[in-house]
Amino acid sequence: MGRRRKCPVQLNGGDAWYERLWVAEKDRKTAGKGTPIRSLKATSHSDALKRYGAVHAELEQQLKNLLKPKALAGPGEVVEANRGDETLSPDELLEIVAYDLLPSR
Repeated sequence: MGRRRKCPVQLNGGDAWYERLWVAEKDRKTAGKGTPIRSLKATSHSDALKRYGAVHAELEQQLKNLLKPKALAGPGEVVEANRGDETLSPDELLEIVAYDLLPSR
């Protein structure tokens, strides 16, 4: 994704090492975070370097999932997404599914 990448860091003068991922300014609102941080579960720098790549790739994948639009599975989810917080009754959901099964004109 072409973002700033650093080596493992220690936070607040502690012994544990962490991976900190920088999120671009334009993506922060969509992702809901500016710098996701994940523990490398290591207290030595050499162990942290060994675990850094896998944790970095995992954080990158989570960020990609947050930034891409979600695909809606069915007509009920489409209607719920458009209606906001209201929930559909079983009768309304059946009506929507039945309408979608009608042949298009």
